[in-house]
Amino acid sequence: AGDIPEDVVVDLTGEQMERLLGNYTFPFGTMVIGRNGNIVTGKLGTQPVLDLSARSESEFVVEQVGARLTFTIEDGKATALTIAQGGG
Repeated sequence: AGDIPEDVVVDLTGEQMERLLGNYTFPFGTMVIGRNGNIVTGKLGTQPVLDLSARSESEFVVEQVGARLTFTIEDGKATALTIAQGGG
């Protein structure tokens, strides 16, 4: 619990990345989580694809937009995604 230090970057295995991939629907659009080699990526609606920086196997930051993404992982697969940006 608590804040994750911003300078911590975690390398994920291919298996850890694969469990996150998919489409997550929000009232403001759909976030598509993909993979580009050893980098997890995210694309929200018509916005450009952005790299996600892993802080743990379920916590990521999107430095370009100041957002934090937290995946809920159940039975080895991500089942939900929470986005925090700008205090919301």
